[in-house]
Amino acid sequence: MRNTTHNTQHNTTLAILSHNTTQHNTTQHNTKQTQDTISKHRSYTEKKTREIQGLKKKERKQGKNLSKMEIECKKQKNALDRRTTYCHKLTDKLKQTETHLMRLLSMRKREMDKFNLSNSETNKYSNSNNNNNSRMSVSRRASRRISYIQPPQFFGEQEHITFAPKVSERSELVTN
Repeated sequence: MRNTTHNTQHNTTLAILSHNTTQHNTTQHNTKQTQDTISKHRSYTEKKTREIQGLKKKERKQGKNLSKMEIECKKQKNALDRRTTYCHKLTDKLKQTETHLMRLLSMRKREMDKFNLSNSETNKYSNSNNNNNSRMSVSRRASRRISYIQPPQFFGEQEHITFAPKVSERSELVTN
């Protein structure tokens, strides 16, 4: 009896121990699983936070680049505006100079015509040799007066076309 009790006791102890070890193994297994799950979750959240930080950094860079581009665009627009106003001022000045030169040329032509008329009336009574000399001196004086009036020199086809008739008219006035 003692043997049987001892066997039964031993069996119950073994059953309790095996139960405890299986329970301990399952708890170890469960704790391993929870630790694995926790580490996976932690790595996943770290990965996502790195992605978010990367996207934020990229967005900031793009914002800076955009603001740099906007600043550059404003600078270029201002430079273009300054240049166009400068061009408009130059064209206005060119027109003023052109009209001024045309007035001077017409004034000189009128003076030459007056002088030629008065000279021809006074020279009717003088000899022909004297007449030729006076005409030569008049044309020399006129060319000296007009010589300071020079058409502007431009490097463009359009300006050449607009000033070509005026230059030829000036040269005719100088040679007369």
